[in-house]
Amino acid sequence: MQVLVLLLSLFLVPGLEAAAPPRTVKIVQFSDIHYGNEEYKPEAWHKAFDEGEKVRPDVFLFTGDQADNKCTPEEFWKRLDGVIGEIRVRLDRVRAPAMLVLGNNDLVKNYQTDPEVLNPTLKAYRKGLGSYYYLDELGNGVYPRVVKGITWISLNTQIFSRHNKYSGRPEQAARTLEWLRDALKALPQERPVVILVHIPPTYDLYDHSLSWLAEDLDRFHDVVRDHRGPMLIIGGHYHRNEIHSLTRAGKLDVPILLAGSLSFKYGNYPNWRDYALKFAHRGEMSSFAYRIRYPDDASWNTTWGIERPMRMASISAWITRIGDSTEKYLRYMRDLYAHNKKWESWASAEGARRTMLREVWSTVPAPAAK
Repeated sequence: MQVLVLLLSLFLVPGLEAAAPPRTVKIVQFSDIHYGNEEYKPEAWHKAFDEGEKVRPDVFLFTGDQADNKCTPEEFWKRLDGVIGEIRVRLDRVRAPAMLVLGNNDLVKNYQTDPEVLNPTLKAYRKGLGSYYYLDELGNGVYPRVVKGITWISLNTQIFSRHNKYSGRPEQAARTLEWLRDALKALPQERPVVILVHIPPTYDLYDHSLSWLAEDLDRFHDVVRDHRGPMLIIGGHYHRNEIHSLTRAGKLDVPILLAGSLSFKYGNYPNWRDYALKFAHRGEMSSFAYRIRYPDDASWNTTWGIERPMRMASISAWITRIGDSTEKYLRYMRDLYAHNKKWESWASAEGARRTMLREVWSTVPAPAAK
């Protein structure tokens, strides 16, 4: 009996006399499938969904670049229709809630959000997904029902990219952030929120600059810091398994969890992940854990997690443990680069450890982009 009481107490908010057993939310995430690209691995994608179905998740997440636009426009539309069709067939089979965001490769012109570029993609998703579709004319959306006590919000983050050259981009960004502010204000203040993105509000580890335009990042920070409930940001884009954080009010953190890719692009091995989010009394997130799963070699599967992840002290302590331990650092870097054959040389390069500490785990907003 004492053991049971001790286990339950691990998930309690300090100072509360009693609490219900913790609530667990199971998630399966697929990112960067790059359907049709020469480095797309259909066997990895199909195996991942079959294994993900066995997890019996509460929700499936598709965090962008479902298709691939490194081809002719004619071929692109075949790829987009192909992956949407496969997703629809599988969702009809599992009958579980599915949330999605657009990636830059889901647009016929990479990163561009001109209406003539964006609208045909939205039309294809709307037609192909039917009742599973919930995005608006900018590619943003709130999933139409609360699932496991969480509100799920999708953002079309191509709008914020420094690669987006559409002249109307600033107006799209302003509309999106105002829409997000209104969506968060409409929620109970303690409601847990998961924000889905493709391009994350973090550093671009390829050239060490910010992924979003700095002014949009600052405004995004202003919007999310007002929501007092637990919040996670889940995305992809970089084909790397990364943890970042965004600070609210100097004390609370918003973990940013980025998944690897189900393609073999850039030489990183295909991978996907499943999560367990645990919530304690009154909705505090007591922990999260995610398992990175490799269809090519299950012996590589790895689990990462943090206790009380909404607290800055927890994130800082986790960062310190990774940074201070060569074994943990190398383990993290192996998953960051998804077992790329060059991962050890990249991890041991001069300054690599310092760069990871500053840019992978740095809170944002960060110093201005270079």
